[in-house]
Amino acid sequence: MSIGATYVGDEDLVYSAEHKELGVFSYDEMPDLHMPEPYKRTMQRWRERQLT
Repeated sequence: MSIGATYVGDEDLVYSAEHKELGVFSYDEMPDLHMPEPYKRTMQRWRERQLT
């Protein structure tokens, strides 16, 4: 079973108090984002599953 979400561009983006910024980024931009490495690894695994 695959779990995840795909942003299609129709939804309003909303962030909670635990976030400082909110944005939509490409997978190629992800390595340069200021976020914990475990989050980046999780998103990379999701991308790899989508490509197979």
